Amino acid sequence: MNSTTASSRPATVIVDARAYADADLLLGVDVGNSAISLALLHPDAAQTDGVRIDGELRLETQAQHDESALAARIRQFCLETAGRVPGRAVLCSVVPALTPLLTSTLLVLGARVHEVRAVLARDYGVSVDIPAPEKVGTDLIADCVAARELESAAIVDAGTATKVIALQRGTFMGVTISPGPRLLGTVLGTGTAQLPQIVPEKPTTVLGRDTVSAMRSGIYYQSLGGIRETLARVLQLLPDTTRTVLTGGYSHLLADEQLGFTLVDPYFLHRGLYRIALSAPADSWQSPTDESDAD
Repeated sequence: MNSTTASSRPATVIVDARAYADADLLLGVDVGNSAISLALLHPDAAQTDGVRIDGELRLETQAQHDESALAARIRQFCLETAGRVPGRAVLCSVVPALTPLLTSTLLVLGARVHEVRAVLARDYGVSVDIPAPEKVGTDLIADCVAARELESAAIVDAGTATKVIALQRGTFMGVTISPGPRLLGTVLGTGTAQLPQIVPEKPTTVLGRDTVSAMRSGIYYQSLGGIRETLARVLQLLPDTTRTVLTGGYSHLLADEQLGFTLVDPYFLHRGLYRIALSAPADSWQSPTDESDAD
């Protein structure tokens, strides 16, 4: 494989076991186009990356969310899972319209909040080598932070959109973006006269014997083939030592396929949020007192 040279290197971020031991329980919030994933991240030196996922709450992004009801739901989840509400939360959002609501809700719960921002990538230990680095999606930044110690990685994030991210020596080199399984199903259902909208599932056979099974098969194998081809071409641009990662809300559909992933982890982005919490600038955290002062 060919090796490309990045134009800049990321800031050096050193995290040792003491940093994890001193860290407190963290709430990671991943606001995606289809779902909001909230995960309790707990320091655990026994884990390879120093973090344990203690529980997850998933909410529909498209649902109507009220701040008080949302706060009650998150509080209940935290109390039932960890016995307390974390004092810190890291928010990664690709849905700008929901970001203020999530931020204010977390502040109401008494948590200090850090919102992941592309302009802080170097503070997180990742460099961005594209013409407009400030426009990189925060989900891509979080995935790259999670892969930071892998040196070079090709990350397949299979969500509403399927992304194949290239990370070389700690530098984000670029990404491919294509429709994910759910989006393909939506397009077929809304863009045709007779096809229904369906929930993507792994088919039992390649040939459907009715409309729904035929659609599920087509969506699945188109997604699988697209990922296999795209990943192969991305790997040609990266060093031979590149690791491959599969993550995202639809990673469970593809995990059993022979794609040779080094790591399959649906919570990979959340692991990046935990690392971001350890390296985010002190003045980038919003406190509950900031919210009350603004009122």
